[in-house]
Amino acid sequence: MPTKQKNRAREKLEGAVQRVHARKSPEIVEDKAGRRVAVVPLEGLELIYNLKSDGSAQRLADHPKSAALVEETERLAQLGYWEWDEVADKCLYCSPELARLHGVTVERYVKESKSTEADGLWVHPDDRQRYEQACRDFKLDPVRFSIEFRLQNPDGHIRFVKETVHPVVDADGGLVTSFGFVQDLTKWYSKERELESTAKLLRQAAELADIGYWIWDEVEDRCVFCSDTLAAMFNVTVEEYLERFSTIDNLLAGIHPEDQERYLEVNRQAAINKQPFEIYYRDRAADGTYRYLRERGTPIVDESGNLVRSIGILQDMTKDKALEHALERQVERRTAELRQANEALETSQARLMAFFKFSPAEIGIKDLEGRYVMVNPMTEKVHQSPAEEIIGRTPHDFFPKDLADALVEHDRIVLETGQPLAREVSGFVDGEHRSYLATKFAIRDALDEPIGLGAVAVEITEQKRAEQALKSSEQRYRELFEQCPSPIFEENWSAIKRIVDDLVQDGVNDLQQHLHDNQDVLDRLYDLADCFKINPAAVQLYQATGVDELQDCLDHTMATESVLANYAAAIAAFHQGHSSYECEMDELTLTNMPITTKISFHLPDSYRHDWSRVLLTVTDISARKLMEDELRRSEERYRELFDDSPAAIWEEDWTPIRRMLEDLAQRGVEDLRGYFTGNRDQLKAAYDAAIVLEISQAAIDLYREDTKEQILRCSTSQTVIDEELDAFLDILLAFWSGQQEIDIESRDSTGDGEGIIVRRRVAIPARYQDDWSRVIYVIEDITERTQLENHLRQAQKMEAVGQLTGGIAHDFNNLLAIIQGNAEMLVRANGNGQPLADAILRAAMRGAELTQHLLAYARQQPLAPQVIDVALLVTELWELLERTLGEGIVVDISLEAGIWPALADPGQLENAVLNLALNARDAMPDGGALKIKCMNLALASGGLPENPGIKAGNYVVLMVSDAGCGMTDDVLEHAFEPFFTTKDVGEGTGLGLSMVYGFAKQTGGHVTIDSCPGEGTTVKLYLPHAHDMVVSEAMAERESMPRGHGETVLVIEDDPDVRSLASRMLEDLDYRTIEAPDAARAQETLADGALVDVVLSDIVLPGGTSGPDFAKQARAAQPDIKIIFMSGYSGMAAKRDDLSRANCVLLNKPFKARQLAEALQEVLA
Repeated sequence: MPTKQKNRAREKLEGAVQRVHARKSPEIVEDKAGRRVAVVPLEGLELIYNLKSDGSAQRLADHPKSAALVEETERLAQLGYWEWDEVADKCLYCSPELARLHGVTVERYVKESKSTEADGLWVHPDDRQRYEQACRDFKLDPVRFSIEFRLQNPDGHIRFVKETVHPVVDADGGLVTSFGFVQDLTKWYSKERELESTAKLLRQAAELADIGYWIWDEVEDRCVFCSDTLAAMFNVTVEEYLERFSTIDNLLAGIHPEDQERYLEVNRQAAINKQPFEIYYRDRAADGTYRYLRERGTPIVDESGNLVRSIGILQDMTKDKALEHALERQVERRTAELRQANEALETSQARLMAFFKFSPAEIGIKDLEGRYVMVNPMTEKVHQSPAEEIIGRTPHDFFPKDLADALVEHDRIVLETGQPLAREVSGFVDGEHRSYLATKFAIRDALDEPIGLGAVAVEITEQKRAEQALKSSEQRYRELFEQCPSPIFEENWSAIKRIVDDLVQDGVNDLQQHLHDNQDVLDRLYDLADCFKINPAAVQLYQATGVDELQDCLDHTMATESVLANYAAAIAAFHQGHSSYECEMDELTLTNMPITTKISFHLPDSYRHDWSRVLLTVTDISARKLMEDELRRSEERYRELFDDSPAAIWEEDWTPIRRMLEDLAQRGVEDLRGYFTGNRDQLKAAYDAAIVLEISQAAIDLYREDTKEQILRCSTSQTVIDEELDAFLDILLAFWSGQQEIDIESRDSTGDGEGIIVRRRVAIPARYQDDWSRVIYVIEDITERTQLENHLRQAQKMEAVGQLTGGIAHDFNNLLAIIQGNAEMLVRANGNGQPLADAILRAAMRGAELTQHLLAYARQQPLAPQVIDVALLVTELWELLERTLGEGIVVDISLEAGIWPALADPGQLENAVLNLALNARDAMPDGGALKIKCMNLALASGGLPENPGIKAGNYVVLMVSDAGCGMTDDVLEHAFEPFFTTKDVGEGTGLGLSMVYGFAKQTGGHVTIDSCPGEGTTVKLYLPHAHDMVVSEAMAERESMPRGHGETVLVIEDDPDVRSLASRMLEDLDYRTIEAPDAARAQETLADGALVDVVLSDIVLPGGTSGPDFAKQARAAQPDIKIIFMSGYSGMAAKRDDLSRANCVLLNKPFKARQLAEALQEVLA
């Protein structure tokens, strides 16, 4: 290249470099990460790198002669260059400046930048992800891009750089190579930060100085700039300020009307004269108040001298103005104070002269020779001479020599020592002994030289007499102190007060709590109590040998916790201004005997300023405390009894009720019951007037509440039932009539609304009879007892019915026995009349069955298990059930084929079925179907889902079902309990199901209930299977009956028809008979020597001797005699076992001939 061309190229290159470095203000932009960065345009670099039209670059450094120039240019511009093979993914070229920016050599950079990922390792970790994403986007879409990031050199040095990447693509648009430039922007970033810091400091300075800046365009006559601080002064943003206050009219709107014209004039003069201006004015702030502002401005002109703009500042001077006004007020105040001081000085001088003139003390001024130069009127009065006659004279001219010598001596001492002197002097003046307190002091000039003496003398003759009287009084007090029976301590607490004052000054508010929390401080204060006097009573109380021993023990190590705590309370009380404090303490004597004392701390008024004398008076209350403790224990025992008592106890104060009754009596109301009955609201008011004092836990439990408060909320006239209110009236009237206690039963209700029956024992203790201030209720829940009593009455009624029924059955059985026996004999004797006799016999047997049903209902039929056909029994009951249950109930009987025989008492089984049918009827008041089903059950192993306790075996199951209301779980749980019933009083006994349950258990079977509300009830009765069925009655009748062999039977029966029938039956069975209507006739028969083999006797006989009584008499006469009793009264069935043990047999009337024959065979066997 020719030299001229080289020079032109160098000039262009240097110009480009200069243009690069001439950019003093780089463009500030915000990158993707939100950081503010500087961008330097790469102007003129086309001279360094020839950018081709295809996007590639030809490095001038490839030309050896240009290499040095390019390298120097890169260094000056801090610009690095690189080339990258996109196909091989490796670095092709790295300029020296690029390697320097990375802090490595060119070779190391090329070597370590083996791939795009490896090249990204030079990027700061915080920018690496963003950088790698930009590289990936470039590979996918090869277009030129720029990115700013931080380089991190191997030595840790960080640079801010901008990298611009250019793609080189092939004909198909595929990325082949790329090249780029990396420019160091670190200095620009540093300068930017410095500028920001400087700007921040300027803003802070403006904010601290409360100064705002503005620029006004004088051509457009509007504000074109305002600082943040200026906008903040008007509580708006910069934009809002420029919009709101951009014109002079808008500015004037906020200025005080009195300052607007002056403001405009100052601005006009500044514009005309083109000179700076300053003005103070008032402006309305955002809150509506006016503030003082100071504004300074400077006009700016162009080259032609024309005013183009103004700049200025605005400062809030409100505080300065306030200070200025405050200073003015302070000057005024100080001037006033000076005036007042002068007036006070004049007043003080006048007061001093008044003090000198009117003082009751003698005041005089002497010269150095002791002559009076000035005296006050009191001195004139004492010396009975005018001042003119006293001035110039000495004490010797007025006082006796000894007194005058003493006064002169005092003058000398004061002048020599220069110190004031106060002495008492006394002597006879005008024949009377007088005492004075004379105070002398030196009077000095401005040079502190003595020029005279001042003397103030006060006569203290009366004071001295008072002191003497005080000494006498103290002597008497000392004697009283020593002889007082109460222990007394005198202590000096001045040291305690000083520490307390320090604590309060240090910020302690709650002194007592502070002492409680700081035991060491309390111990110190206790030890600082200087006990300087103790009387003998105290020594005796604390069992000390003397005062010294007791004083030696007065430190905190010997004090109990109670003593220290009360000392802290007394200290706090004195600090609060109290003059006394009383407390009780638990202490120990010197012999370690515990005592309880009452101590009174007293601070006399004359010592309240320094606490130098505190009196402690001690009273031994140990005996009283023992009594109080015993009383408290007694009250605790009462409380325990009250709270733990199983009885519900309720205490009330009826004082308001008594006052109400007294008021009614004064108004003339005599019939209180009539009054309250007619005025129910007044009765409720009396009920509410009772003040509840205590309620025991048992009472809370009785009314099913959790707390006393819940009971009280439910115990008002608004919630009480009428019956309880009536009971309250009965109690009230009983007390008003003079009764001290009353028992009353009434209905009540619990907190959950359930009705109960309670018995209230209400009493007023004797000591409270006058005011009724204590009324005690003892409340007993008698609901269950009342129910049991009702059940008992019902059972007794049923027993009476049973007895009546048994009596009727006895007579009826006698009649049936006659009918049945004669009919049976008629059938056997006369074959032609057999149909009629059979009808009579069947009717008699039916009457016997009805009697058995009646006795079963009366629960007097004995339990006599036998093998029965359950299916036949149920079928025979159908007609009875139809009649008993009524037309609304449809009886449906279902029997399985081949029902087994069961072992049970047929009468009791009938009774059980009847009870279950009646319960089913009651459960279906509107009618319905009653289903009775009979089935066999073979249970191989014990237990059923509804009855786990049933044993294995064969059972005949009798099931009774209804479609009635059903039972709840609670009712089912108690269904088999005696006397449990859901029916109203008088409608049921509660014994039906319990009797069924007892019958099933006695029979060896079981019973279950399955019920659900609204779905009906099913009762299953499990009867044990009887494996051997007895021969039917018809077969038995056809078999031959056992007959007698001429044995003699004595028949004793008061009913002649029954007696005759029995005789005929016996004779028909080949027995001989002897008849007797009663025991007496029978006894006569035996007495006559008749030989009797068997006695057949009714149990109940007339004449006072019963059948069993006669049997005893007969066996006494003839031990081998056999006894058979007969009875139509089922009550005797209970004695069957007793009769059997006595070798007797019982026949129930009516009986058949076969039954009689078998009984005779049994006793004669």
